[in-house]
Amino acid sequence: MKIIEGGLDNPCVQRLLVHHFTSARAETAPGSAHALDLNSLKSREVQLWSAWDGEAVVGVGALKRLSDVHGEIKSMHTEESYRRRGVGSAVLGHIIAEARKMGLTRLLRLA
Repeated sequence: MKIIEGGLDNPCVQRLLVHHFTSARAETAPGSAHALDLNSLKSREVQLWSAWDGEAVVGVGALKRLSDVHGEIKSMHTEESYRRRGVGSAVLGHIIAEARKMGLTRLLRLA
């Protein structure tokens, strides 16, 4: 598995993100889903990473900078057929490492 920055222009990544956004809205009480749509993920405060197994996108995760030291983990999603294989843990570990490099000392993850 390879984790790369970006991917918002890739149709496979877009499909996974649209599925994530749609399912988060459908499965969560109104006003409680915090998934970002594609346009929001393009914000300059947000960085997205996509996880790949060869040519297949298997997961995504994003980090939104809230201040100089505070960030929020956003849009974590693993392709259903790759769940329970460590994709989410790898993406989360990557986001945490990148947050440290950016000087962030506090990360928030809303359920």
